[in-house]
Amino acid sequence: AGVNLQWAARHSGNCVVARVFERGEGPTASSGTSASAVACAAWRAGWVEGGEVTVVMPGGIAPVRLHIQADTLLSVSLFGTARLQA
Repeated sequence: AGVNLQWAARHSGNCVVARVFERGEGPTASSGTSASAVACAAWRAGWVEGGEVTVVMPGGIAPVRLHIQADTLLSVSLFGTARLQA
């Protein structure tokens, strides 16, 4: 009822596998906002370290950078090249 959901599973290294369900749309192949949220939650849970985190979704891989200082998450950013996949 009006929320987006992300499911995540631990993978190897600084990698997390995620699935996204967006309100009004249903299952979504990929989402930058969701990838960022999943990377932050994975860091908070101790699954990944700061720095580059790979979030794997059905629509592709979203590289996320977590900027950490003194055990504090300062910022999160997406990076890399966007490509059209048909």
